[in-house]
Order: sequence, then C-alpha cells, then structure tokens
Amino acid sequence: MWWLTDQALGEGSPYQQNSLAAFLAAHAAAQQGEELHWAFTLALFRAVHEDKKTLDEAAITDAAHTAGLDLDAFAAARADEAGLRASLRAELAEAAEIGVFGTPTFVLPDGSAAYYRFENLTRDPETALVWWNLYGEVLRSGAGIATVKRAKNRPTKKA
Repeated sequence: MWWLTDQALGEGSPYQQNSLAAFLAAHAAAQQGEELHWAFTLALFRAVHEDKKTLDEAAITDAAHTAGLDLDAFAAARADEAGLRASLRAELAEAAEIGVFGTPTFVLPDGSAAYYRFENLTRDPETALVWWNLYGEVLRSGAGIATVKRAKNRPTKKA
C-alpha cells in the first residue's frame, strides 16, 4: 500500500508534493495548540478554496502568518520532518481504519464518521456550531442516511 508519508518532498505530481507539504505544515502548526492549529488550517483552506491560490509554500507561509503562528517555532517544528511524517502516518492509519476517504470527514466521539461536501460555508461561529450539531444529529440518528446528493440543475433560490 502506498502512503503519502513515504513520498519524498519534491517527488510526485505537483498536487501530491503540495498536499504532503501542507499536511506536514498542519502537523507543525498543531504543536502551537489546537486553537492556532485550526486557525492555520482555516487560513490555508480559505487561501486555496476562496482566494484560489495555489497550494504551495507561499500559501503555507501566508496561512501561518494569517493564523498568528509563532513563525520561528513553526519553522523549527517543520524542520523535524521525520517526526511530522510519523505523526501524519499515525493519523492516516487511524483514518484508514475508520474508512475516511475525503476531507472534511467528521468523526464523532462514538466513532461514527461521514464525509460532507459543502456548497455553503459560513464565517459566523454561531451558524457553524448550529450546522456542526445538525451534521452530528444526522450521523447519530437511526435513519442510516448514507448519501444525500442534490440535482445539478435545481432551481435558483427565491428571495
């Protein structure tokens, strides 16, 4: 089985190279605490998905700055590539055991998990919490909902 963590930096397709660097950077950011880790992850997601920036070293550096990371500590953590790879490998193995196949996959404390593809994102923390609780309720319900797929050509929303 091929694991991303076995790939040397600078090898593979540009997508693979940049994905590995981003995952390692996220693990480095995590060393500064959960709040800063999430701030970094969110900044990187926004840079790539909202601002349409290329997922590269410049985007990673900008996300670290935007998130308010201690940049010296971040650089030092990133220098421990072997440790970051080991941490990422353990996380990937756990994800494989659960059956994760995409991001974002939400895993609840009871081990149930689901991947969601979002059409709308919010910056409002209260709305995000409401939506998170809604996704959790779907996962915890006995309905056994496995797939929700919307038609591509549905009518536009009316005011």
